[in-house]
Amino acid sequence: MKKILFLILSLTLFIGCVSNNGLKTIKNDLIDDTLNLNRVVLSYSDLILDKNDEESNIIVIDTFYRKQTLGLHVLFESMMLPQTGNQLNARGVGLWNGKLNVTECINSRVEGKKNKFLEISETDTTLNITWVVIDNCCFSFLGDFELVNDSTLNCIYHSYGEANCACNCEYKITYQLNKYFDIEGYEENYKSLKYVSLNNKLMMNIKKYKYLQNLKKQKKK
Repeated sequence: MKKILFLILSLTLFIGCVSNNGLKTIKNDLIDDTLNLNRVVLSYSDLILDKNDEESNIIVIDTFYRKQTLGLHVLFESMMLPQTGNQLNARGVGLWNGKLNVTECINSRVEGKKNKFLEISETDTTLNITWVVIDNCCFSFLGDFELVNDSTLNCIYHSYGEANCACNCEYKITYQLNKYFDIEGYEENYKSLKYVSLNNKLMMNIKKYKYLQNLKKQKKK
């Protein structure tokens, strides 16, 4: 019993050290002139900590992230959330993990513009879905994806930042998802996908898109 109490006390002290001192250590190691990062997100337990002011030692809570048992998880600016429950469910159609590629602000004249679907492309190993997103000029993006009703691949993004700039921008966000057909039935399930959507909106019919793309190619010939 004494050994168990000792282990619990030691673990508590360790977590306290990481919470108070670990963030400063990571700040010194990661936020420097060579990396030139505008935003570093530090995830510990169920919090995302957003560091925007490189000259200040103050780290503020920006938003929440799914709870981790132990360990410090670091998210840099725009990226795909790693191995979420949503992605685990999408594993059944042969898609798992991937990258979120976000362009810098490509157009600041966005009055009256809305989010829209741009294109789908694929290789032997990846499915690539690109959207145009209108959001704050200073925001970064965290991506995720999920399977809805066995036929729709819903792309998810969370825009975030410490302070809103007084402008909006047009971004291109590409979900580069890895194909894994290592289990029987996954490839057939992948072929049964009918739609892609963005945050449960802007639904696009995959077959219709491919059909229109083929028509365009034939006209060019």
